[in-house]
Amino acid sequence: MTNQNGISRFAACMGIILMTLAVMAVTPTGAALQTQDAKVTSLTLSAPFINLNKLTTATLTINGLHAAGPDAYKLTVYAPDGSTVATSTLTFTAAGSQSLLLGNATQGFNATVTKVGTYTIQADYVTGSTLTYAASVTLQTTDKLFVRTEFAAASTPYYEDTNPHVCPVAEEFQRGDEIIARGYVHYVSTGEPVTAASVSTATGNVTGTLFNITKSLTGVRQPFWRAAWFISWDQSLGSYPFTVVASDGLGNSGTGVSVLAPVYGALKIIPSKLTMSTFTTNATSGEPTTAFYPNEVVGITARADYNGHYAHNANYTNTTRALIGNFTNPGPGNLYRLGTDRNGVVTAAIGSGAYNAISGTFANQLAKVDLTFDNGTGNWTGKWDVPAGVELGAYSVRVTAKDGAPTANSGTATLPITTLAKPLPIVKTEIQYVNNTIEVEKKTPGLALPLVVSGIAVVALALRTRRDRK
Repeated sequence: MTNQNGISRFAACMGIILMTLAVMAVTPTGAALQTQDAKVTSLTLSAPFINLNKLTTATLTINGLHAAGPDAYKLTVYAPDGSTVATSTLTFTAAGSQSLLLGNATQGFNATVTKVGTYTIQADYVTGSTLTYAASVTLQTTDKLFVRTEFAAASTPYYEDTNPHVCPVAEEFQRGDEIIARGYVHYVSTGEPVTAASVSTATGNVTGTLFNITKSLTGVRQPFWRAAWFISWDQSLGSYPFTVVASDGLGNSGTGVSVLAPVYGALKIIPSKLTMSTFTTNATSGEPTTAFYPNEVVGITARADYNGHYAHNANYTNTTRALIGNFTNPGPGNLYRLGTDRNGVVTAAIGSGAYNAISGTFANQLAKVDLTFDNGTGNWTGKWDVPAGVELGAYSVRVTAKDGAPTANSGTATLPITTLAKPLPIVKTEIQYVNNTIEVEKKTPGLALPLVVSGIAVVALALRTRRDRK
């Protein structure tokens, strides 16, 4: 997961701007109010633009009574097709305001809003059986939801706290990563968020599609709907769309599709960086070392792992999780070792000077070794015979691992080694006495002793001999 610093805020701001523009594009500039009754101050709606089956409140305000007795006003709701939806009568005994709820089948007008278009709420002054037009106001309705997408990593890499749910917004992901794909859903009319907590009927009605896999998104963490997708080890690289289809279960729906790279907010897949672990040994003794003599054999051992992003999180150290696609999870931490099952190839270049990543060679190239996979250990191993006439000095062993994915996942590691001059054979001098009188000097090949130590030994033997002869 990369390229996330500073982008999350920008993406969030862009989402807010886009949602605002979407609302402005369809929000009425003002509800049409007409009044002919001098006693009517206003007829207003708490929300002059709503989505289907949402609520608004009609409020009639008068500044006085027409006569000494109570004044009655009949309010009628007309659907976009002109049909009558509901009626109700408000009775005033003094100047003031009274309200009726529209959108609830059991309150106020006792009617829901189920049609897209323009509703009219009309107030008529009631005189006996005669209705005199007093005022009216219009209500606009829509069935559209605004949907915005977002991506996050499942957990902060190398996060060491006790909370595993720190999911930073991100755009670029490595193969093998877990993507938390999110959908933010809002009513186009009011901008009110559609969440599992606020709109229970939306649960089960929000889905997301990524990599041609469709999942039901959950809203357990407000204010978004989310699901996890795992990127297979050989997923084709590039930019991918994420599509969210949302419904609130009340007749409103909307679809959101993420933009494609290089625009901010896009989802981009990049190769996985294999984690390398390498060392060299003396092939004869098996001892780890980086110093070798001519004619010795260098043993090269390497391991390459697909490192899932949450493998670094202490909370997931011993966790196994079911993954999607070809990406498997054989052990704790979501680590998978590169082997021949994914057409792995591991090579070692040995030399000095500048390294050419394209050709895979050093300026002074000594050898190239193809490593072999060991199913028992999961390691890649190879050997290099140090030439008898090798130039003595410092060299590098650069190990490169690749798999068979299109645009391979890869990793590299470089180790220093040194070739040293082999020490010349030396002699070890021993002095022996036969019958305490005859001195015999015997020379045998052996390790060199410091001159001062050899001298002390000889003097000690001489002194001892003198004592023995007395």
